[in-house]
Amino acid sequence: MAFIGAMERVRADDGPRFLVKGGVSIELRLGLRARATKDVDLVFRGDPPEMREALEEGLAQPFSGFTFRRKGEVGDIRDTGSRRLLIQLSFGGRDWQTLQVEIARPEADEIELVPVAVSISDFGLEAPEQVACLSLRYQVAQKLHAVTEQPNDRQNLRFWDIVDLLLLEELLGEDLAPLRDAAVSIFATRGTHAWPPELVIPASWREPYARTAGEMDASLPAGIDEAAQRVRQMIRDIAAA
Repeated sequence: MAFIGAMERVRADDGPRFLVKGGVSIELRLGLRARATKDVDLVFRGDPPEMREALEEGLAQPFSGFTFRRKGEVGDIRDTGSRRLLIQLSFGGRDWQTLQVEIARPEADEIELVPVAVSISDFGLEAPEQVACLSLRYQVAQKLHAVTEQPNDRQNLRFWDIVDLLLLEELLGEDLAPLRDAAVSIFATRGTHAWPPELVIPASWREPYARTAGEMDASLPAGIDEAAQRVRQMIRDIAAA
């Protein structure tokens, strides 16, 4: 939360330059019921050449006693336009934690202010009460794209998107038309496969899904076959909205 608070300070006339997405935004929404993640996924709301300067602006000043520095170079993530880097957090003059941060290009930048479910302010540390996140409908649309992609040059490893989609299902509400529109937009922008997609479950997902589902304090199917059927029904419901 300290790093997110630091990034929240970087703003333009139209709002925050960085939005939180991915596992951290799910933790913000669901608290301890969410899947634990060590990575921080952000969207940069600006021109790509401006991203590094905006990042350094956020890292320059301490936040709630934490200081920040970039470790190593900023790397490209294949041909996605996203960047990956490591951020060292220090507290009280000592290194405390290294975060892996991924910063995506703004294929969608619809803002949703999410109240923090579990805040570090409970421990006497400064923290934002709400965080600017990528809106829920676009986050779900991106996960539906990622979990159904079948790349020719690598294996799709994203079994965890099955977990996240089932956790987020309760937040979607009855009107799925806005989510359908977001999914159509994301699939068209990325251009790898068509909406609505087919969900194919590799054999390599079975064990890690079962382990993750068993470790979580949430009502999830124990096996991935039942979980996949629920996600397939979700896709059908969204497409029919």
